[in-house]
Amino acid sequence: MALLNRSRWLRVGASVLPSTRICSRDCLLRSFSATTPKFGAAGATGSSPPGNSPSGSRRFRQHVNPLSMVYRQPVELPDWTECFADASLPIHLDIGCARGRYLVDVAASQAAQRNFVGVEIRRNVLQEAEREAERHGLKNLAFVHANMNIHQATLLQSLPAPVESVSIFHPDPWMKKRHIKRRLVTEEFVEEMAELLPNGTPIYVQTDVEELFAYMVEVFELSRLYDFDALHENPLGIPTDREKFVFNEGGEIYRVKFIVDKPVEVAKEEVAPTAPDA
Repeated sequence: MALLNRSRWLRVGASVLPSTRICSRDCLLRSFSATTPKFGAAGATGSSPPGNSPSGSRRFRQHVNPLSMVYRQPVELPDWTECFADASLPIHLDIGCARGRYLVDVAASQAAQRNFVGVEIRRNVLQEAEREAERHGLKNLAFVHANMNIHQATLLQSLPAPVESVSIFHPDPWMKKRHIKRRLVTEEFVEEMAELLPNGTPIYVQTDVEELFAYMVEVFELSRLYDFDALHENPLGIPTDREKFVFNEGGEIYRVKFIVDKPVEVAKEEVAPTAPDA
């Protein structure tokens, strides 16, 4: 697959709430500080805005180091048949779900259509999401404490049904140069994801950090394993807490849809087994 050319890239935009504009790749790569909202880099992790915890909930640290050995231990997988009323339904995977309040709302609105799996690296944040799901009595939603840079293959291969779509909303930007290696979206991450998902699977990417958006686009593009399309609104139909915060502050949300598009391998000629000697 050829790299995305610049004329095609004009189709991929940074959608502005409440209106939408199309922004070229060159636009994205220009000076970050001149166009990014002042709140874009600070606390832009997960789906919850900084300092805006729901009533009665605890304040959790925004950042954890995914390279730490603490987050490289084997993942504990749930019994999917106990999580889901119908484990055969297709799955939407949300990576970096934070407290998962918006995912609870989405799952409640699509109970008979698909199952949802939210993944979060911060265990204490995930516990709050689990309590929220339990309070709503949802049987099409499960949460997993995992580091997707380490546990992606283990998790995806354990799922009871195909992954229909993936969302990566507002991942931790890790803005310092020495911390870029801590970002969720890496060369290894996108290559492994393409190997694990069938062609045609959409990956919805969303952030309010323009520099991070340009970086993620480049990583996906250079892998040569994905096609792309414009994404002008949240594909799940319900905004995350971060989206609401950015909207209220007059900021921008940058979105794109990547579609798994692996090259078709030439099938190896099957050799008929040789009959054993009499």
